[in-house]
Amino acid sequence: MQAERVSKLTSKETTNSNAVEINGIRFELLIPKRVWTIPAKNSQVENPVEIGIRIINKTQAPVRFTRIDPLSVITLQIARTGTDGSLLNLTIVARELLFNRSREERQSNYNCQLVLPGESLTFFPEAKLFWEDEQLTLGEPDQGGSRWYIRLPEVGTYKVGFRYNNPSPGVGVVGCFDPNAVSPTYLETGLWTGKVLTPFVEVQIVE
Repeated sequence: MQAERVSKLTSKETTNSNAVEINGIRFELLIPKRVWTIPAKNSQVENPVEIGIRIINKTQAPVRFTRIDPLSVITLQIARTGTDGSLLNLTIVARELLFNRSREERQSNYNCQLVLPGESLTFFPEAKLFWEDEQLTLGEPDQGGSRWYIRLPEVGTYKVGFRYNNPSPGVGVVGCFDPNAVSPTYLETGLWTGKVLTPFVEVQIVE
């Protein structure tokens, strides 16, 4: 109940320009390097980039989160600076359907992440710069399963952030399985739900 109550409060930006906090639950954007180098044009090289998010529980109670996944509750936000500020399109390709997986794989995909008071949860999705169809692309290279990608029009300065979105109960909440239960137990209550937008951080994409 406390975790649900936390999610309904208004967010506020902290003194840290890359973090936002909702009544003791802190969401922090992690970009260790702010200059990203692209591979040679139309080469097969893939340059990894680090874009992550850290969730810190500063309350006195445990809080549960669904499995953080760039294809479900968390999405990358990126915009070209010097333009009208419109976000670039994030494309999600899902070739491997969840219901075709085994029960164990489905349960693992939806395991709860329990964050105790004073602890944190950190997630870095696989992200690389590469060329695809003669277009500069940021995303997860195709590995025969689900993937995400964003086409980049050119090198230059971009604004990058994360959106964490898990709707409130009764509005399509993404639940999870309790990994500590003896038998499969699906949970929707006791989860942190709501929408959070981290502040944007500028990065330079260069040749």
